[in-house]
Amino acid sequence: MKGIEKKLRGALRYEVMGVQPEALLNECALAGIGFFALETEDAYTLRLCVPEDEQARFEALAPACRCELRLLGREGG
Repeated sequence: MKGIEKKLRGALRYEVMGVQPEALLNECALAGIGFFALETEDAYTLRLCVPEDEQARFEALAPACRCELRLLGREGG
């Protein structure tokens, strides 16, 4: 059921690059921004999906965590 909900809601796939990309994950948790499909490329690169309606909040957190974001694609929605 959750897979259907994600497809209807829409999600954005991001690549997160930085010295400590996990800092962005911590800030997302503190801000109540959910993420899923987390993949670790290496110590400096993560890939994850964020609900489309959280795009602005997610992107606003990245500079404070000294991370760069690259939008890889959209799913559902």
